[in-house]
Amino acid sequence: MRFSTTMGDWWWCIMVLCICAPHPLMGAASDDSNLEETINAGALGTDVMYMRGLDARKRRRRRMSERARAQSDAWIQEEELSLLRHPPPRCDCLLSEQGCEQPKRRRRRSDKEVFGFVDPDSTGAGFNWTHITTVAWATTDELRCAAHEAGARVLLAAPTFDLNRASSSSIISSWVNQVVRMVDNQNADGIVFDYEDPLSSEDPSRASTYVTLINATRVALKQEMLVVTCVPWSPAGIDGRYYPYKALADASDLLYVMDYDTQSQELNSACLASANAPFYGMVHGITEYLELGIEAQKLVLGVPWYGYRYPCVSGTLADARYCPLEYRPFRGVPCSDAIGVQVPFGEIVKKQMIPPQWDSTMLAPFFNHVENENETNHNKLPIVQQYWYDDAQSLKLKYAWARSNELRGVGPYTFDDLTGAPAQEIQSMWSAFDTFLYDTASPLLSTT
Repeated sequence: MRFSTTMGDWWWCIMVLCICAPHPLMGAASDDSNLEETINAGALGTDVMYMRGLDARKRRRRRMSERARAQSDAWIQEEELSLLRHPPPRCDCLLSEQGCEQPKRRRRRSDKEVFGFVDPDSTGAGFNWTHITTVAWATTDELRCAAHEAGARVLLAAPTFDLNRASSSSIISSWVNQVVRMVDNQNADGIVFDYEDPLSSEDPSRASTYVTLINATRVALKQEMLVVTCVPWSPAGIDGRYYPYKALADASDLLYVMDYDTQSQELNSACLASANAPFYGMVHGITEYLELGIEAQKLVLGVPWYGYRYPCVSGTLADARYCPLEYRPFRGVPCSDAIGVQVPFGEIVKKQMIPPQWDSTMLAPFFNHVENENETNHNKLPIVQQYWYDDAQSLKLKYAWARSNELRGVGPYTFDDLTGAPAQEIQSMWSAFDTFLYDTASPLLSTT
C-alpha cells in the first residue's frame, strides 16, 4: 500500500526548476568551455557565471566521481598494454600470518538493498557491514576484501565512453568486452553508470546509444553481476537530462536515484538558504519515476550524508532563523544557491555548538555558526554561516517512506562522510537504516 503525502501549491512552485549538479562522464570534458556550450546563448553572460559557480559548488562530488572513473580508465589501459594479459592471482586480502587469501564472497541474500558510494580511496574502515549490501567505486583492495568478507557486493565506475563517437555496434562491443575483463580482473561484482551530461529530448540517437551500452554490458556480465545506472532526483529534465528513463530502467538491474543537490535555484524573492534534499521533493521525484511505469523494486533512494554551508549576507544575526544569500541570477530566476559549499556530515556536527533547529516544511535540521572566513569572505570578518544537512531523524522519514512504497533500497553518498563525527552520531546514522530494513514503528508521526 503506497504512502501518500499532500503538498501545498507553494511547494510545487519551489520545486519546478530545482536542478542537480552536472558532472560530465564517459568522454565529455569537465572544463568551463564545455559547460558553456550547454548554455542558452541568449543569456550567456549570466548563465556562464552561474555554471562556473555551480561547478565550484559541486567540485567535491565531481572530483570523487572523476577519480573513480579515472581508475577504471587506468585498469583498461593496463589491459590494453598487455600488463594484465596473464596476471598473477590477485591478492585482495593480505593476512599477516596466512599470507594471501582471496575474498570469500559470502553474498547475503536480501530483498532490500543498502547501496551507497564511497570515496575512491576508501578502505571501508569503520563501516557497519551488517547493514551494507553494495558499495560503489570500490577502487582499493582493502575495501573489496572487507566488503566480500562481509558478503557485500563491490561495483566499479564505468570507464570513459563518448556517446557522440559510438557510431557502430563494434565500438560498443569492444568497450563492453574491456569492461567485462576489468570487472573480472579486479574481482568486482558489477558496474555503475553515472552519465550526467545534458541530453536533449530531440537527440534520440545518443539516448539510444546510452541504453544500448548499458543493456549490452548487462548481457555480457555474469548473471550474478550487478549493473546500476545513476539518475537525477526527478526525471523531469533535470539539468537538461531528458533521458529515456523507462528504457534505462529496463536495461539496468537498478536505478540509483540521486536525491541530493536539489536546491540549485531558489524561487522565493528573499533568496534564502534551504535544505539539500527536502522530504517532499524526494516524494515528488520518486513518484514521477513510478508514474513512468518503473517498478519500485528497480529504485534505490540515494540520500546525502553531507550538507551545505551557506554564507549569510552581512548583517545577519547569529541567532537568525533565516539566512539571506547573495543574489545569483540564472535564467530569469533571481537567486541560486551556487554560493553554498558541500560539507560532510562528520565535519558539520563538529561545528554544531547548540542543538539544531528543525524545519517542519523541509523536514530537515539546520543551525547557524559564526565563522571568521569562508570561500566568499576574503576580508576574514566574522560572518554567519547556516548549515543545512540530513541527520538520523530526517533520514528515518525518508527510509520509512521508501519502505512504505516498497523501493528496492536506500543508501548514501557517501559512507565515508561520517568520518570525524562523534560515536553516538555515527551509531544513530547507521541505526537509521533499521527503519527501512525492518518493520519498525514509522517515525512519520514525530517530525517536530
